[in-house]
Amino acid sequence: MGLRGYVIRRILFSVVLLFLVITVNFAIFVLMPGGAMARLANPTKLRTAEQVEEQLRHFGLLDPPWVRYGKYIQNMLTFQFGYSYYTGKPIYDEIASRLSTTLILVVTAEVIAIILGVVLGVIAAAAREGVKTRHKVLDIFASLAAIVTGSLPVFWIGMILLLIFSITL
Repeated sequence: MGLRGYVIRRILFSVVLLFLVITVNFAIFVLMPGGAMARLANPTKLRTAEQVEEQLRHFGLLDPPWVRYGKYIQNMLTFQFGYSYYTGKPIYDEIASRLSTTLILVVTAEVIAIILGVVLGVIAAAAREGVKTRHKVLDIFASLAAIVTGSLPVFWIGMILLLIFSITL
């Protein structure tokens, strides 16, 4: 089958993987200890059992798990993510309001990474070819930086950079 078969297999694998991720995500929140209202209820606002039951009904948490799972799948596939517990706005609007800032940050970081990568790559290649022997240290530095940044987890690097730039500086 060649390339067509490969693409079909990858698409099917992606659909199955997406289904599994959605299922595991649902199961994690269903099986989380403490019950749903322990995570959702504001004890200063909900004082009576009727208020707690009204909130459970509002969020659909009185339905059996298979009904909630069906609604969850339907909402995920139709991009209806519900409402924010904090602002009351639709989650879709919350994401959309922050998307432009996120894209600016991503594009800026990618441009900086490309420029630095190309410059350090050219310096490292020139040093390996013996153009200037004084750039041997830059070659070692560029190679080491590429290996270290490529092997460290992104979330860890992010936390370290937050620590450096927000707390230390």
